[in-house]
Amino acid sequence: MNETSELLNKIDSLEKELEEMKIQLDKSRNCRENLSQAMRMLPIVICELAPTTRILEVSEGGLELFGYSQTHLEKGLYGMDLFSNEDKPIIGQQIEDIKNGRQFTPQEYRIKRGDGSWANVVISSKAHFKNGTFSGFRIILVDVSDLEMYKRKIESTNMSFRHFADLIPQTVFETDQNGYFTFCNEAAERTFEYALDDLRKGVHVLDVIAPEEQEKAASNIKRIEMGMEASEHDYIAIKKSGVRFPVTVYSSLIVENGQIKGIRGILLDMSSRFEAKNNELKVEAQLFDVQKMDAVARVAKGVAHDFFNILTIIISGIELIQEKISSNRRLFEELEDIKQSAHRGSSLISKLMAFSTKQIISPRSVNLNELIHKSSDLLRSLCGENINLKIELDEKIKDIFIDELQLEQIITNLVINAREAITDSGTIAVSTGMALVEEHEIPIHLPHDRNEFALLQITDTGTGIEPDILNSVFEPFFTTKTNSSGLGLSTVFGIARQNNGFIRIDSTQGIGTTVRVYFQTAVQVSTPLPSTKELMLINSKAFKIFVVEDESMVLGAVTRILRRKGFTVFPFQDPEDALNVFHDIGNEIDLLLTDVIMPRIDGKILSDELLAINPQLQVIYMSGHNNIIVSEKGILLEGANFIQKPFTMNQLIHKVKSVLYNRS
Repeated sequence: MNETSELLNKIDSLEKELEEMKIQLDKSRNCRENLSQAMRMLPIVICELAPTTRILEVSEGGLELFGYSQTHLEKGLYGMDLFSNEDKPIIGQQIEDIKNGRQFTPQEYRIKRGDGSWANVVISSKAHFKNGTFSGFRIILVDVSDLEMYKRKIESTNMSFRHFADLIPQTVFETDQNGYFTFCNEAAERTFEYALDDLRKGVHVLDVIAPEEQEKAASNIKRIEMGMEASEHDYIAIKKSGVRFPVTVYSSLIVENGQIKGIRGILLDMSSRFEAKNNELKVEAQLFDVQKMDAVARVAKGVAHDFFNILTIIISGIELIQEKISSNRRLFEELEDIKQSAHRGSSLISKLMAFSTKQIISPRSVNLNELIHKSSDLLRSLCGENINLKIELDEKIKDIFIDELQLEQIITNLVINAREAITDSGTIAVSTGMALVEEHEIPIHLPHDRNEFALLQITDTGTGIEPDILNSVFEPFFTTKTNSSGLGLSTVFGIARQNNGFIRIDSTQGIGTTVRVYFQTAVQVSTPLPSTKELMLINSKAFKIFVVEDESMVLGAVTRILRRKGFTVFPFQDPEDALNVFHDIGNEIDLLLTDVIMPRIDGKILSDELLAINPQLQVIYMSGHNNIIVSEKGILLEGANFIQKPFTMNQLIHKVKSVLYNRS
């Protein structure tokens, strides 16, 4: 009975142990299943290899990684066959190292899969020894193919970024945390004149900033790193050659894992914008000068017409009296003083009108060299005995289209101005040449499609001009002399502008001044004017002239001058009367001398109607009005003949005979 009881107790105990073992087995099975599931979730493969590298066992997912089936494994699949020919010697050496007990260092390799594709894996290994003899080894493979793919994508993205950055015409850069360039696009090479390799190998960001700006730049970088300030800053940068230029820099921090790794930014070369701004300021200054000159001219033109008519009467009247009393020397000279005063008044108004396009001119093709040569004696007398005048004329000079009297005025004014700048003895050089002018240097009032100019240059060895007043020398009434009207250079400025030209002046105190006057070249070549001797041969009595002038005193003065010189004159104060008479005797009339602005019928309309009757009729227009008014009447056309009031008796006769000479 006792034996039976003990047996039952043992059976019960065994059942409990068996149940406990079953529980532990289930736990072990669950653990293995969990481990297997975890292994399947990880890109990890465990293999048992024989010393020959034959794969004996492989964890789940291993055959899928290798691209082989269970059948291949059973027939014999060798680990060495999975590696490329380049890697096999390295693997062989590592197996020998493992056999000798040395540690295997995990490394990345490429293995060839059964379908011919390649996988990237990191391999670590441990050798097995049985009774001190190498019996094989276990290897662990981690599939990093996706990581390699991501790495290639990142590299491709970085390459795309670099290619894109190279397309940007401004500098794109990155620096390390110490401020050295780690990346620059191709524009940086053009901007800073450094080779890209040099920029990326040791050039500090402060090396491309002007020395006086480096402290500011370093401070701004610190502020950016601390998040204290916006990332837009202006600096003066410096090229490798030392050339300085303005830049604007936009930058931000490069942060990885919460750590500042450097700065990334774009640098804009602002040179062109600064140049554009300077050009804009230059244009504004030119507009201001033009407006200032026009304001003076408007004052002048308000009184010019009536003033010139009065001066015409005074001057012509004095000259007629002088012809009659030439034997009375004292009275003659007193009248001469009055006449010269009238001329000075006329000159003053003409100069004021020259500041803008407010002067009637008779432009034609003129050879600058010929005019200077013809005026050389006058210029030498203006210089005086203590000043050496040098004249250097370029034979290749092209003609310019200009009023000849105005050109003479430019030359004489500049020579006089140069003479007054020389205190004792010195040299004045008058030279000519051709010059090509850059488009941005051509003033706004000139067409920019022609950049070839004839150049008149006057250089003196005088005292020079102070820099702070250099920009004021062309202003009307500006002068540094006690006995000067201040209209010399300003007159030159206005005349040059009126004749499609412009002026530049350079001066150094103690060395001298150079004034350059640029004229656009003429399309047609010049035609020589008749000489005085040729004009004297004209028989005045053979010509009949219609004179039409609504101012009776001017009409009387002009009529007396022409009749005194032998011309047959038909004077008319009313243009309609002139037209009616011309219908009867028009074919006998050689010349019409008419005022431009008259009531009812102006000079242009009158001349057109008379020319319709007699196409051979020559016409001279006279006026004291500004040329804007005259041009509205269609008078300011190439080839038209003008005489500006007030004129002298000799000027009138010379003009009339010149026109009649060309007719004959």
